[in-house]
Amino acid sequence: MPHSIPTGISWQTPSIFDSAEFLTATEYNKVVQDVAYFRARPWLFAYMAGGTSIAVASGGTSVIFTAATTNVSVSSTSGVGSIGYASNAFSAPTPGLYRFTARATISTGSTGHFRLRATGQNSGGAQWNIPGSWSSQNTAFNAGTDLVFTAYLGTGAPMGAATSVYFNVDSAVSAFNVLGTTVTPSAQGPGSTPPYYNTYVFIEYLGTSFGSY
Repeated sequence: MPHSIPTGISWQTPSIFDSAEFLTATEYNKVVQDVAYFRARPWLFAYMAGGTSIAVASGGTSVIFTAATTNVSVSSTSGVGSIGYASNAFSAPTPGLYRFTARATISTGSTGHFRLRATGQNSGGAQWNIPGSWSSQNTAFNAGTDLVFTAYLGTGAPMGAATSVYFNVDSAVSAFNVLGTTVTPSAQGPGSTPPYYNTYVFIEYLGTSFGSY
């Protein structure tokens, strides 16, 4: 009788058969698992909770999406697993290509230069950095500044053996806060009706290519 496809599947090298050869259950299951593998599209959405903030010192950097400030929503577990979040960092369940889309809201009245940055890290320390564009604010506008960052990251070369990805906000000049809820023109955040997600990251697994069989 048929059985459910197991979780934690990986790529299985398929085979072809001549007309006189019989298709075995083992070979058939390889094809079934490969179809399920390619259909897997896990995602993760993490956002800074309402009323929370992260301070960034002048000329410094701070990790955002900390355990104390972050709410996380993930897709249903697929055959390749789920995108993980622990200890302020995100992890990939399987090798492949991932798209990271992040946004950070900077506190009102801030001036200077700010940017979002993704950092890959393993037990040996930081392995790579992908910085977003610097955003400058020369006048203390009441509305603050929004940073938007998109990157496509592969878990293999050339990204190195990074096991965790952190998101940082850098300052080039002045101190400021990254906000979950805006202050002006009004208090708008995840607890508003409807919600406002001001500082968030959306991570998508886009699949992978094995090049050849």
